[in-house]
Amino acid sequence: MATTTRQVQFQATGSDMSDQVSTRQAALMNAIARIRVRTRAIKIDQVLLILGGISMPAGLLVIIVGWYGAAHTFHTYAQLDYLVSGGLLGLALVVFGGFCYFGYWLTRLVQLLHTAQTQDRQSLETLERIAVQLDQLAPLAASGAAASGVTPVASRAFTPVLMATRHGNMAHLPTCPVVADNPDLRPINLDDPNLTPCQICQPFAR
Repeated sequence: MATTTRQVQFQATGSDMSDQVSTRQAALMNAIARIRVRTRAIKIDQVLLILGGISMPAGLLVIIVGWYGAAHTFHTYAQLDYLVSGGLLGLALVVFGGFCYFGYWLTRLVQLLHTAQTQDRQSLETLERIAVQLDQLAPLAASGAAASGVTPVASRAFTPVLMATRHGNMAHLPTCPVVADNPDLRPINLDDPNLTPCQICQPFAR
């Protein structure tokens, strides 16, 4: 009885521990999912676009302010202050904004390439699945055609459709330039011994 009671207690304790482990794993998975969502919410390309859109106009504005201040003062030391604080700072902001725009363009290019590669990979996987299914259906179609006595279309000899003028005996293909614009055409019988092949389209050579 004591051994049975211990076994029951051990099983209950093991089940409780497994439930706790499962609960902790579920909580950990939920936390990781939240972290992934937050990471995806911050897009680098948008940050670079915003920084570039702010820095370049701000740099141009600082340059204009520096020029205006230097142009409206007669003191050399003040002009140098405007030149350093306005010109160099504005130029640095403009260059920084240009690099941000360049980084935005590179990021978008990489994203587009990644999307195109993903779509190509999915298309190739779809085509491979279709090819596998066709390979599986080909023996069934061949056996069904053999059982019904129908010759498959792929094994039949191709017979071109030939045309001739209403009163002529020269055989032409429908795409032959000699009869392409002639509305008065008739289909001809290939068993006619009086037929003469056209030397331009050469229908019997195909």
